[in-house]
Amino acid sequence: MMRRPYILFPLLLALGLASCAQMKEPPAKLAVLAPEKIGLAGDIPVAQQGWPAKEWWRRYDDAQLNALIDLALRDGPSLAVAEARLRVSESVTQLADADRGPAVGLGASVDRTGLSENGFAGTFTHIDPATEQPHGRWYSEGTIGLLSSYTLDIWGRKRAQFTAAVGARNAQRAELDQATLLLVAAVTRTYCQIQADHAALDLQHRARLLTQSLLQAHQERFQRGLEQRLPVEAARAQLLTIEQQISTTDDDLLQSREALRALLGADSAPLAIQAQPLPPAAGVMPPALDYRLLARRPDLQAWRWSVQASLNETEIARTAFYPSFDIKAFIGFDTVHMGDLFSKASRQINLIPGLTLPIFDSGRLNAELARAKSQEEVQIAMYNQAVVNAVAEVAHTALALNDLLRQRQLQGAKLEAISFAHASAQAHLDRGLDDRLHAMETELPVIREQEQAIILHNRQLVTEISLTMALGGGYAD
Repeated sequence: MMRRPYILFPLLLALGLASCAQMKEPPAKLAVLAPEKIGLAGDIPVAQQGWPAKEWWRRYDDAQLNALIDLALRDGPSLAVAEARLRVSESVTQLADADRGPAVGLGASVDRTGLSENGFAGTFTHIDPATEQPHGRWYSEGTIGLLSSYTLDIWGRKRAQFTAAVGARNAQRAELDQATLLLVAAVTRTYCQIQADHAALDLQHRARLLTQSLLQAHQERFQRGLEQRLPVEAARAQLLTIEQQISTTDDDLLQSREALRALLGADSAPLAIQAQPLPPAAGVMPPALDYRLLARRPDLQAWRWSVQASLNETEIARTAFYPSFDIKAFIGFDTVHMGDLFSKASRQINLIPGLTLPIFDSGRLNAELARAKSQEEVQIAMYNQAVVNAVAEVAHTALALNDLLRQRQLQGAKLEAISFAHASAQAHLDRGLDDRLHAMETELPVIREQEQAIILHNRQLVTEISLTMALGGGYAD
């Protein structure tokens, strides 16, 4: 008779094997993109400056820009959400780690019970079961002691839950780094746009003064009968066009300033940005682009950790098919006589091993496994797409940057040719061989081409910033 409990172990083993046989895991359809497939096409022009530095914006040597970025990193509201999500993820990781260990607590209770005379314990409503003496129908049971529980992680379920939480936390850390890079890039782009607008306004104001002088000169010549009215109206139309340009640039400058204020989290005080020349562009591109791109972009690292977390979620779903073993224990005191609660006779010890075995669940576990497997493949597909998009982003930005370099070279040659025409007219004016009107007319095209040069310069800076971000912005895993 004493050996009968051991007969249950073969039966439990058979039931465990039967429950495991119910697992119907869908076959894998997707795999993570192989590293050898990551790289630029051979016909993409590649410069040799290397990967971006961590604080890449300091290459522009602009103290005002550096101060703005420091302020954005300290007070920028766009980082608050990412930081809060990271804190939540870290708490979940701590909880998953703590769940792997045993739990011990102190429990105490007092149970005041009035017994029914017609119930199962009716015979004890007037007789004390301990003394067999008359007693009331009310009893008080006191219990106090240490409670503990521990689940054996035989199949690695707790470990997989912890690893999944770590993956999710690391993904949130990478997303915070990505948010930081996006904020820095946005501040730098907006700052460059503000400086470009300031430079354009200076040129437009020069063009307005020059056109006003031209209009006055044409009006005087018209009044003296030296020319028709057409040049007068043409000069007036040109002046109105310049006024429109000034108005548009003023509005763009205000819009950029307010966008920068939002990025910085600044208050209602005016945001004073001193006009500075646009910094020289210095395109950055590594000599080779391959799988190392994955470790240098925080968004790709976030996807990679999300894939790892989804793989662990699938493992968690697998372990649900296996038996679960736990142990509960109690050591303390229990009595129906409160005065004897802490007496030696009231000591009580409970040791309760437990087993939970899924046998029939109407397909719930397989459905959960299929869901986890599908979610895993979604994460893998999105990761692979993110890698392909990252390489394409680098390629497109590199091509755009090289095109802007050629455009700036052509613009410089064009500006040199037009400046020569103006310099020649000015020289003829100085020697009395030409009139002032012609010299002023040849200066206006120079101003227009200078403004176009500023536009191209700013576009090159913005594209350079985009390329820096496409290469990870100095991030290192």
